[in-house]
Amino acid sequence: MLKKISPLVLLVYAIVSVIVFQDYGLNIDESIERKHGVVTYNYVLSKFGLDSEVENTNLYDLNHYDHKDYGSIFQVVCYVFELNLNLKSTKQIFLLRHALTMLFFILALYQFQWCIFHLFQNYLYVILGVILIITCPRIFADSFYNSKDIVFLSLVIFCIATFLKNQYSQSYKSIAIHSLTTGLLISTRILGVYIFILTIIILIMPSKINFQFSRRRVINTGKMVILYMLLTGCFSFIFWPSLWQNPVSNFSQAFENMKQFRWYGQVFYMNEFIEANRLPWHYPLIWIGITIPVFYLVYCILGTSFIITQTLRNGTVDKNRLFLIMALVIPIASTITLNSTLYNGWRHLYFVTPFLIILSLYGIRWLIEISNVNKGKITLKSLAIILLVLGMLEITSTIYFMVKNHPYQFAYFNAIGKSQIGSFETDYYGLTYKDALAYILEEEKRADKIEICSPHLAGQINRFYFNEKEYSKIVYTDLQSSKYFITNPYVSSIECAKYRNNEFPYNQPKVFSVNVLNSDLVIVYKLK
Repeated sequence: MLKKISPLVLLVYAIVSVIVFQDYGLNIDESIERKHGVVTYNYVLSKFGLDSEVENTNLYDLNHYDHKDYGSIFQVVCYVFELNLNLKSTKQIFLLRHALTMLFFILALYQFQWCIFHLFQNYLYVILGVILIITCPRIFADSFYNSKDIVFLSLVIFCIATFLKNQYSQSYKSIAIHSLTTGLLISTRILGVYIFILTIIILIMPSKINFQFSRRRVINTGKMVILYMLLTGCFSFIFWPSLWQNPVSNFSQAFENMKQFRWYGQVFYMNEFIEANRLPWHYPLIWIGITIPVFYLVYCILGTSFIITQTLRNGTVDKNRLFLIMALVIPIASTITLNSTLYNGWRHLYFVTPFLIILSLYGIRWLIEISNVNKGKITLKSLAIILLVLGMLEITSTIYFMVKNHPYQFAYFNAIGKSQIGSFETDYYGLTYKDALAYILEEEKRADKIEICSPHLAGQINRFYFNEKEYSKIVYTDLQSSKYFITNPYVSSIECAKYRNNEFPYNQPKVFSVNVLNSDLVIVYKLK
């Protein structure tokens, strides 16, 4: 019965996704992400002696492009689809990108199901795993428009699948396939190199804690490691065109940029604006702690503790489980240790979510085993049952939040974070500006021109969500000349100060807002 339900869960999710994906606005990075694809596509054509018949290729040369260290393989794929479908409307172009991001995530979820079944051999956990990951509201929302972090997360899932398949078969074919997914991961974001390193560690590591090696095992492992290193390097090189001219130098530069990214803006964190390159060490931990459903975190801690305890007790290392724990902990610990530049919440670390969910499933299984034991302490059994029931209730309440606040799931805070929502940035991507512009266009549908002021780039980008007749009415100008002012007051320290002090234009009539958890994500003020 559960075997039949498992694919239905993913099918229902896919159907819902197709229905709702057009409800989300445009994020501030979408134009630049598309540009990455255009520049890389034109560079590849030039390398093969082909003339581009598309956008002006003289504007940017990849070798001198400011963002050449970005992996652009997915952006190139999106651009190829755009060209082949002959899309001209900006709305159609961006919706295509949203659709492709959504579909890639759905494909990854299919692989995620396989991973969970391989680890647990029980379809109950396959169903729970998919439910847990899609009821992480911020992951759900971003899966429709975040072509950077969600694509990277999806590729991480593919890497988990190929890693597990290689662990099972230990063949040259399986290690070659894992090399392919690892190469794609690294060429999408250089941070993917950590999966490469972890794979090598797991391949070398013995199953017994006594670390005894046989000569035959050393030779076979050495062959696998060398093959994996060579193929991963080749695939990374092939899928990352900016490495083609000077691979060693450009890779090293990309790695250095990853540690301290060149973004010098401010983020609103714990009720104050802080420079992104000077964030406190607890920034990623707090964000994860207040935006993942609480009991998912509790289950993850229990699952990790169970695995570590069992390993120490038995003296045998389950390499798959060790891989999962290391893949969750190392990126977070590295981010803290290196004091990496972060912004927009913890979206740069979204890719650890699959590991967190799988470890949560181990916690759930442990609780189920305790609750089913006939003998044992009644108090422990009762506690296990209570934790399971509370987790199910939280899943239900989270789904309710997601439905009630659609399409603003990105503004989710868990029970711990709700009381502090006004102390953290919410719509950092500016998606709600679409709704603000939709309101103004409806109010001014008879007007030939609508003067608008917006201090946030997203206020301008989201005009492309509408058809040309509608967005051609919109004229962006200064405050003195504008009829409407649209803003997220937490976009900068200057705007926030004006908002809190009720200064102009924040003392003008508020005619529209998007409110989630009693917090305004975007506000429209009428100035005339």
